[in-house]
Amino acid sequence: MLDIWIDMIICIFYLLFFTTPYIVGDILQLKFIRQKLCEKPVLLPQKDYEEAGNYAIRKMQLSIISQILDGVIFAGWIFFGLTHLEDLTHYLNLPKTLGYLVFALLFLAIQSVLALPISYYTTMHLDKEFGFSKVSLSLFFKDFFKGLSLTLGVGLLLIYTLIMIIEHVEHWEISSFFVVFVFMILANLFYPKIAQLFNQFTPLNNRDLESQIESMMDKVGFKSQGIFVMDASKRDGRLNAYFGGLGKNKRVVLFDTLISKVGTEGLLAILGHELGHFKNKDLLKNLGIMGGLLALVFALIAHLPPLVFEGFNVSQTPASLIAILLLFLPVFSFYAMPLIGFFSRKNEYNADKFGASLSSKETLAKALVSIVNENKAFPYSHPFYVFLHFTHPPLLERLKALDYEIE
Repeated sequence: MLDIWIDMIICIFYLLFFTTPYIVGDILQLKFIRQKLCEKPVLLPQKDYEEAGNYAIRKMQLSIISQILDGVIFAGWIFFGLTHLEDLTHYLNLPKTLGYLVFALLFLAIQSVLALPISYYTTMHLDKEFGFSKVSLSLFFKDFFKGLSLTLGVGLLLIYTLIMIIEHVEHWEISSFFVVFVFMILANLFYPKIAQLFNQFTPLNNRDLESQIESMMDKVGFKSQGIFVMDASKRDGRLNAYFGGLGKNKRVVLFDTLISKVGTEGLLAILGHELGHFKNKDLLKNLGIMGGLLALVFALIAHLPPLVFEGFNVSQTPASLIAILLLFLPVFSFYAMPLIGFFSRKNEYNADKFGASLSSKETLAKALVSIVNENKAFPYSHPFYVFLHFTHPPLLERLKALDYEIE
């Protein structure tokens, strides 16, 4: 009887402190967009403005449904999911450490499968309806199984390491933090290699543009492994560019959809913004913030009261600890996001300022407007929603900071 009460308390906590405020933010954003749709359009032609608003509304509605489903899944894990998973590993009669590993990997696999319906609807229906997604059914499932294999493959190594640490190290939370933090750095370091599993990257076949990009990089001392064009158009019609990797693995990546849409000057201005992040050492700052938050997560999870494990109806083992950590991670991320977003938005303003210094405020502003027009991104967002979720300032605020006259 006590276990049921603990289960209910944990579910109420999740509902009150995660699901409810998340949905409140979505509802405020939903109402705000509907209100702005009745006003004169900005940045976009009337038809595109309405289409962008309707797409944003559908995304918010889907987000609300997704949060409700996540709450149901969370409750399912509490009331019977984890205990059945533990019973299964006991039934298999595996050696202790292998049993823990199977438990954790099965948990990861099931979570990935449970997230599949929302991902499928978003990519194969919603994004296709609004002309964004070009993903075929076979490509969607190919990407899913590649992602699942990568998750389980990397998870196997990381989880095994964490299990051994939790079992054999007294203050395991400290060692676990360092292991996961190093893993985060390695993930950034080898991101260009990981990305090749999903997309094709070919060297930029435009010597004049390549020379201009290299000249701009030389001004800030940015050394890259090369300038590559990614075949983004096989999945999506939206525009982007980024610098990926760390150290000697850094590379410039241009979406093939971007080059033909914003022109050479606009492209250089966008890359100038990205170089601003390098110049200001934003990646290192972000890693520092994430490291601090990660340390806090491990400090909290290491001091979970035994009642929590009773509530989940599982033994207090390394595997159940990892599963509970992953279940509560979205809650922690939700409350960490405003802090991350605050510093990230400041970094974006500074990167805009630097990018404008390499070209001009007007050139960068026009390039950003071109991206909005091509991506049909709705230009307005509710301040509370921005506070909760945005890592970039709303475009209208960025344009204002660039002294761009908004029509």
